Amino acid sequence: ASVRRIHTPAQEVSWLTAWINNNPFKFGVGVTTTKTVCADMFVQKVIEKRDWDARRTMLFACFGFSFQGSFQYGLINWVIEPTFPGKSLRNIVTKILCMNLIVDPILFLPTFYSFREAMV
Repeated sequence: ASVRRIHTPAQEVSWLTAWINNNPFKFGVGVTTTKTVCADMFVQKVIEKRDWDARRTMLFACFGFSFQGSFQYGLINWVIEPTFPGKSLRNIVTKILCMNLIVDPILFLPTFYSFREAMV
C-alpha cells in the first residue's frame, strides 16, 4: 500500500502562490476581469432584478480586461510606482491622489462611459 503524504494548507496552495508570483500580469488581469463580470451579474440579478443580459456582461468583461486589468496594471506598475516608489506616507498619499484626482476623472470615467454607450 502506498503512503499518502499529508500536506499543510500552506503547502497545498504553494504552487498557486508560486504561479501568481511568476505571472502577476496574468493574475491581475484574470482577477479584474472576473471581478467585473461578477459585479455586473450581481447588479443585474440582485439589484436590478432583471434577466441576464449577456451582451452587457461581455462589454463589462472587455472593460475589466482592457482598461482595469491591462491598462491600469501597466499604469500603476510601470508609471506610478516608479515615479513615487516605496511605502512612505507621502508616496502612498501621492499615489492615491494621483489615481483619484488625475487617472479616474481623465482616463477611467471617459473610458467607462464609452463602454457604457456601446450598450445602447
